[in-house]
Amino acid sequence: MPALLEGKTVQQTMLLTGLLALLLALPQGHVAAQDERELRAQRSEAQKARNEERRLRSQQLADATRELRDYARELEPEYKREARAVDTAFQLEEVKLEADSAARIAGVKAEFQKEWTAAILGRGEEPGAERLQTMEAQAKAYGDELFALKREAAEAVHRAREGAEAEKDSLRDALEEKVLARAAQLGLSRDYTPIPAHPIGGELTRQEEQWNQREEKEVVKIAERNAKLLAPYRNGKRLRAWERANREEDFRLRWEEEAERQALNMQHEFHSGLLQPAQADATAGQNLMQRAAELAEQERLIQIRFQQIRRENSIKRREEKKQILEA
Repeated sequence: MPALLEGKTVQQTMLLTGLLALLLALPQGHVAAQDERELRAQRSEAQKARNEERRLRSQQLADATRELRDYARELEPEYKREARAVDTAFQLEEVKLEADSAARIAGVKAEFQKEWTAAILGRGEEPGAERLQTMEAQAKAYGDELFALKREAAEAVHRAREGAEAEKDSLRDALEEKVLARAAQLGLSRDYTPIPAHPIGGELTRQEEQWNQREEKEVVKIAERNAKLLAPYRNGKRLRAWERANREEDFRLRWEEEAERQALNMQHEFHSGLLQPAQADATAGQNLMQRAAELAEQERLIQIRFQQIRRENSIKRREEKKQILEA
């Protein structure tokens, strides 16, 4: 009897163990499947929320960009009106400056013509060679005086023009400051952060990892687009200062070349004017022709040298401007 009871107990124990294992297994599988469905639902809802957030961000950026461009266009008419007024004032001043300069130059030319005519007619008691030296000295003095007057007149007009340009630059500076302030209000100058996918269920899925990678790249693209949009307003002041410096350099270079050429031109005109009378004297005529040819060659070399400088400046400035615009 005890052996029978013991066998029955073992069988009951084994049966209970199996039933217990079965009972434990069935609810766990059911819970795991239910949890997985809930995770998928949560991830789907989170993805929808991220998509909506991205859509709203894109719409906000598009609206802000459009509003900024409209705002900048609205400012342009007033700027142009004020700039035209500045240009008109400069043009009136330029006319006056050029008229004053022309009158002074005409007076110098008239006075020289009297002296030159007297010299050509041979007034005075100097021998021929000495009279020639005197005439050459008179021509040089006249050329120097005339050049100084022309440069002084050009300097006055240049300063007036640059004053007008500086005034217009100030107007443009004010416009750009308003545009940049409006851009800041619209959020176009701030740094955007990615819209992240957070782990649901302990870790990111492959799809969520790819989302985060795309978002990192997207905020970089947004920053680049906004920088390109605002670049003309951010770099305008620097670009105009660079252009002013270039104009100053060009003006200096122009009159440096003019100074070298005018001395040669006066000598060339002087010897050319004497060439006709000197043709009766073969030796004198040959000397004058040789001197005129030398002067022409020197002038050509001056022209080549300054042309090289300008071409080099053009190449360097092209790169400098590119760097300013891309800053």
